[in-house]
Amino acid sequence: MPDERSFETADGVRRHALVVGVDGVRYDTVRRARTPHLDGIAAAGFLAPVQVVRSGPTISGPAWATVATGVLPPRHGIFDNDLDGHRIREHPDFLTRIRLARPGARTYAAAGWPPLLSQASGGPVFLGGGYVPLRDPDHDLGAWENAEELITADAVKVLAREDVAAAFVYLGGPDIVAHELGAGPEYLRCVEDTDVRIGRILDAIRTRPRHAEEAWTTIVVTDHGHLARSASPSTRAGSSPAARSTRSPGSTEGRAAVPPDAGVGRPEGDVTLPGDPGVPLEWTGPAGHGRATACPTTSAKGEAEPPMKIESIETFLADQFAIVRIRTDDGVEGIGQTAPYRAGLAVRALHEMAAPYFLGQDPWDLEALVERCERGEYKFPSSFLYRALCGIDTALWDLLGKATGQPVYKLLGGQVRDFVPMYASSMSRKITPEDEAERLQRLREEHGFRCAKIRIGDVMARDRDAWPGRTEKIIPYLRSAMGDDFDIHADANSGFTVSRAIRVGRILEDNRYSHFEEPCPYPLIENTAQVAAALDIPVAGGEQDNSLPQFRRMIEMHAVDIVQPDIGYLGGVARARRVARMAEDAGIPCTPHCANVSMLQLFTLHLAASMPACHQYHEWSIEDTPWTHGVFEPELRVVDGGVRVSQAPGWGVEITPEFLRDAHREVSTVG
Repeated sequence: MPDERSFETADGVRRHALVVGVDGVRYDTVRRARTPHLDGIAAAGFLAPVQVVRSGPTISGPAWATVATGVLPPRHGIFDNDLDGHRIREHPDFLTRIRLARPGARTYAAAGWPPLLSQASGGPVFLGGGYVPLRDPDHDLGAWENAEELITADAVKVLAREDVAAAFVYLGGPDIVAHELGAGPEYLRCVEDTDVRIGRILDAIRTRPRHAEEAWTTIVVTDHGHLARSASPSTRAGSSPAARSTRSPGSTEGRAAVPPDAGVGRPEGDVTLPGDPGVPLEWTGPAGHGRATACPTTSAKGEAEPPMKIESIETFLADQFAIVRIRTDDGVEGIGQTAPYRAGLAVRALHEMAAPYFLGQDPWDLEALVERCERGEYKFPSSFLYRALCGIDTALWDLLGKATGQPVYKLLGGQVRDFVPMYASSMSRKITPEDEAERLQRLREEHGFRCAKIRIGDVMARDRDAWPGRTEKIIPYLRSAMGDDFDIHADANSGFTVSRAIRVGRILEDNRYSHFEEPCPYPLIENTAQVAAALDIPVAGGEQDNSLPQFRRMIEMHAVDIVQPDIGYLGGVARARRVARMAEDAGIPCTPHCANVSMLQLFTLHLAASMPACHQYHEWSIEDTPWTHGVFEPELRVVDGGVRVSQAPGWGVEITPEFLRDAHREVSTVG
């Protein structure tokens, strides 16, 4: 925590700050309007476009949250004007940070848009609240004018008399006028009227009894512009004009006086205010708390800024799997996971083989980059390369979701379903039929499962059973125990020859089982095709395969009736989506394999929510795996037999700090 001296100039003068937020101001309008007070601020400091949102929607909610907190939308969690689900408490506003750093300090805030200072629409952005006129003015021009007057009068009264360390005053009139009347003459007049209000607030500060002994920094910033002939906000590449001046007795400082880090959080370089273009700007807060730099904006000619680039790829290895975190040069990050088991080898493949194809590249080129990596490593098409690619692919989908404020399933093609039914998947061949029935009955009561999968035969066993007679016993026993209104699948894990598989398939049909999974060794798709042709029960397969051409052959030769790509084994969501589309084109179901409790469940959930072919029950492991506990929050839960998809951006979860702290970290970076 910084000491009191952090808020003083070199000669002991106390710092104060005023931030005025003016909603929806066009940069060119400010340049041509009669705004003497803004002009005075600019003359003492600067007037420039400053980026507050590079990726995602350029609207009030995320932009003002960025101004308040110093972090981009993927971190503060606000992507819309409905602020529900935000993470402001993890990245508090600058007024809150000042109060924490200077116990007893008073701050002030006033705004006409309630979510900034109250709990309306999921707020507040400023955790300490503040003055909000009693009536929400909404889009009523007269009500807004009245609210602006009340706000200005209150700010004048407080700032003229009271010991306020920092203040935020929001004036939203220009945005409302632009929405209602367009960015024409009325809009220009409203910007000029707002300048008059700013002048009144500045005059109040100048009348303070001890003003000559104070150092005041004034910042005026907007959140977005408006189209010239439209009543809707423009995106303007995330740029917004800001004017800033800093005054101390007898001099004008060229640095911001509000500490960017007061013991809680830290602002990001992309959202800090620059001094002269291209010249680094040091904060005047506590030493060692970071440096703000000039940030890229749209050029005067309206040229688009360069796309974000992948800057680093980190892995966090723990036991049987690794979490992957990818960051871009503008601070957006995403999290993913490699396929589980032998994860140390997947991590080596990720850093040594895969990462070089992605570093320095645009994350929006995800599928092209995955294909480029696959072609570049054509001599090494190993399972571990695809397991590694899964970690990168899934982290990039999360990153893109956070950058746009959308859940991944929206990026995959849109939401087909908001509830994904699950089946209780047993992984055990050691369990007796009686114990298996007992736990499936209990899970049906607790979670509402309407379907389950059991294990028969043994893994790659050439007709050997887990113990003699187990397959023939457990199939009818489970049907009798669970009743006729409960669906049951059976998985042989490549355990049977063709003839034995057909005999077991007949038993499954007699007991009304729903599908027969991987009856024959998975590379021998011709054998599986013989079984599928001989039986009426649907045959499922594909979980072990990582070749897209193999999936195409499997579907075209009718080797399976249900295709089961595993996102982890196949190399990520992008490739699994291609298999789901193959299935849709062929008119068969796709039920992705997902055999453990990890982020793979999230990936599968989002794929199933977006793909029409994924309409059946999906796999949900019922085994306890301690190595997957406490990895991410919030955890997924099966309720009423399925999982409802989240509307949160990306995968909708965060990795726990404890996991990141304890895992083995490696990083690959550009250069």
